[in-house]
Amino acid sequence: DMPKLQAFVSEQMKVDAKPGDTLIVFTVGHGFPNGGLDNLGQRTDVLHALASAAEENKQRTLWWQLSCHACAGLPMIDTLPAAQQSLFSMSASSTASQVSAAGVDGKIMEKVFVALAEKSRSLDANGDGKITAAELKTFLNATSRARGDLLFSISPDMPIFAPYPVPKFNSI
Repeated sequence: DMPKLQAFVSEQMKVDAKPGDTLIVFTVGHGFPNGGLDNLGQRTDVLHALASAAEENKQRTLWWQLSCHACAGLPMIDTLPAAQQSLFSMSASSTASQVSAAGVDGKIMEKVFVALAEKSRSLDANGDGKITAAELKTFLNATSRARGDLLFSISPDMPIFAPYPVPKFNSI
């Protein structure tokens, strides 16, 4: 039920969040060509619940979705209200017609986390301490062919991580 999902995510956003943080919501599981996610419902409903929680908490949020057919039924960022567009971005592990293996695609984001921890110039190309959508897209494309093309944000200049984070992982 999406109101419960939104309320849960919103509550989690209040735990240890600081201005400028980026919350990464990671979902992994079976996805279907009809836009559905196993045990979660339709991608469009999940996206709206996450983006609404981001707006409610003024929390920069990246939805990292690892599933087969990850782009199927996935609305574009420009369909969201303006207040959500500036806070919400998403990374899909596969196109609408592709399958996606967790053991393969999970390694791609592992490389992002390592690059963040190491403050790698391969991720922060201009060294300004801010990772924009364009920088993350370039890094992802260099890591895995066309994977960066499945990163969605309202603009290439949108900060995905800023200021430069030290990754901290909480299990929820």
